[in-house]
Amino acid sequence: MYIFTIILIRKDNFMKYKSLIFLFLLALFNPLTFGQVSQIGKTASYCNPLPMVTGPGGNASGDVTVILENGKYYMFCTGGGAWVSDDMLIWSFHQVEHVPVAPDVVKYNGSFYMCGNDGPLFKADNPLGPYTSLGDWKNTPDVAGGWNGAFDMEIYIDDDNKPYLYYAGRGISGIFVVQLDPDDLTKFVGPVKHLIGFNSDHIWERYGEMNEYTDVAWVEGPWLQKHNGIYYLQYSASGTQWKTYAEGYYTSKSPMGPFTYAPNNPLLRKTEGLVTGTAHGCIVEGPDQNLWQFYTIVLSNPPGGRRIGMDRIVLDKDGNMSVKVTDTPQWAPVSGSDPKNTDSQSLPVTINKFRAMNALSKVSSEQPSRDAA
Repeated sequence: MYIFTIILIRKDNFMKYKSLIFLFLLALFNPLTFGQVSQIGKTASYCNPLPMVTGPGGNASGDVTVILENGKYYMFCTGGGAWVSDDMLIWSFHQVEHVPVAPDVVKYNGSFYMCGNDGPLFKADNPLGPYTSLGDWKNTPDVAGGWNGAFDMEIYIDDDNKPYLYYAGRGISGIFVVQLDPDDLTKFVGPVKHLIGFNSDHIWERYGEMNEYTDVAWVEGPWLQKHNGIYYLQYSASGTQWKTYAEGYYTSKSPMGPFTYAPNNPLLRKTEGLVTGTAHGCIVEGPDQNLWQFYTIVLSNPPGGRRIGMDRIVLDKDGNMSVKVTDTPQWAPVSGSDPKNTDSQSLPVTINKFRAMNALSKVSSEQPSRDAA
């Protein structure tokens, strides 16, 4: 519903106040302001890439994990620190020590555990720490058995409170799972199981800017989500340096598999526009009680720059997930919102103008990680 306003002003004052009138009209009828300030008719909006970088000096973000704890959302990314939000719209940055590359944080038996690439397991009483090291991983198999060091790890706690570790074997080897000792989450118990590997028939998994390398891939970024009795195992390929970086998923009735390749893969893939290279993320329930997908963005400009995106997940009657990757303003998640009616109907003025914009990206000053492009 739109509200129309009649503005009356004396003719002799028009020239004096024309700039203010223009700004007022722009704010009144701009879809972004319409949501973010006036709150009339719709809720606030957001736009990908999300306006956040991490670490000292604004290092690029990526490899995102978001958890919900006591009504607050905690986002951990490569680059360090954490972002905290009450509504998944306004985020504040907090320093957190020991955040590794590709961090994963999970709550288990009242404590918070953090792991990541090439590091030990950490434990804290609060999502923001302080975290203390619990030491290296124990009972790990040799490389032939699937363990190639701590890499792209996720600890998943099932409904029966059993802990599992999902991790990437690097390269084409794929995703593995092992059950963890409930009394010592650094300890592997039971056999390691190989869940999925690179499949060259899945063209989107292949290495390269055009997925041209038929026998090379980099499978990574596992995330397990249970919904309506189905286990969704997400994973990423072809590599985080490509705009073809994408995310797919398998499904199962058990956290240990076997897993079946989803018929509508890839789940996330976008190679043109402002948002490209969409993969390596997580799922969290939003304030609207719908599932939301967070993901890494590999920017085309500046080439290889990394940021964070989020979009709604929609499930069909057969339980298949779908995500529409967006780079225009979308309505933010609020209670009662419709996950199929999210677009604010804003239009990008940059369509087919990227080359021109790049050529015209001339500014008088820049800040670190805020370059003209």
